[in-house]
Amino acid sequence: MNILMVLFVIFLILGSFGNGFAQDAPGVPNGSMVKSSPDDSDNGTRLRSIELERIKKESYRSAAAEKAASNRKINYPQIKEDFELLQKLQSEIVKTYVTGKEINYGRISELSSKLKTRAERLDTNLSLSIEKPVKSSNKKESYPEDVGEIIVVLDKSIGQFVANPVFKNLGVIEPDSAEKAELALQNIIRISDFLTRKAEKQK
Repeated sequence: MNILMVLFVIFLILGSFGNGFAQDAPGVPNGSMVKSSPDDSDNGTRLRSIELERIKKESYRSAAAEKAASNRKINYPQIKEDFELLQKLQSEIVKTYVTGKEINYGRISELSSKLKTRAERLDTNLSLSIEKPVKSSNKKESYPEDVGEIIVVLDKSIGQFVANPVFKNLGVIEPDSAEKAELALQNIIRISDFLTRKAEKQK
């Protein structure tokens, strides 16, 4: 093998190694060396700034979600208190109406007003409509004009409410049961308010 052939082989070997190094060089497109520019530093700073802003926003959203979840925690002591008092107040209303020589309308108005307040707080604490939106009705509710008949309607609504399966386990609420309980509770609020105003006029 003459000297020219040896030099030619060496040239080919070096050429192939050079291409391999260029292709394997990380971050170098098409085997070419890319020189850094002053803009690269600015781009890196801008990207880090964007990432920090994204992390901050996600942190705010996480904190807001945690606060919302905390607000939705079930207040068992108040629910138990209002659930029981709702029935006691109704029993007291019935007792006031059927006993005594004269009907104490003032007392009935006072008791039904307290009942409405408890029902509203119970509704807030239960938040049953979160499980399934309650369907609103366009039908206008009409109640009897006689105080005694109003008390009967209220008593029936409270009976339906307290017998609802949702109160067997507040940790696992079935949507259908929750909807029925919510409708009954809203009805109790409206009827007790109506009874309060009606009894007040009879004083």
